[in-house]
Amino acid sequence: MELVLPNNYVALEQEEMMYLDGGDWIRDAAIAVVGGVVSQIVGYAVKKSFVGAAINIAGGWVANTINALVISAWLNPGGAFAVVGGAAVVGLAVYYTGRHYKFW
Repeated sequence: MELVLPNNYVALEQEEMMYLDGGDWIRDAAIAVVGGVVSQIVGYAVKKSFVGAAINIAGGWVANTINALVISAWLNPGGAFAVVGGAAVVGLAVYYTGRHYKFW
């Protein structure tokens, strides 16, 4: 049994057959890797800047509040004692109310 080829076939050598498959996938893969790395770097920088800014803002608010409380307590110890005592009374009231109504 003999192989029958169409009339318009072209005989290719081994070297020509190697290049029929292309080779563009290597270039495309390299571009995809570089693009992925660049997007990760940019995304990390943006996330870091937003998260860092939020932490700095929150930290500033907390630090300013603590500073204000310390200064107020230093300048007016009676008022500070009243605030702490009031907070303790409210906390105890909430605790005992919760225990009475079986919330905890």
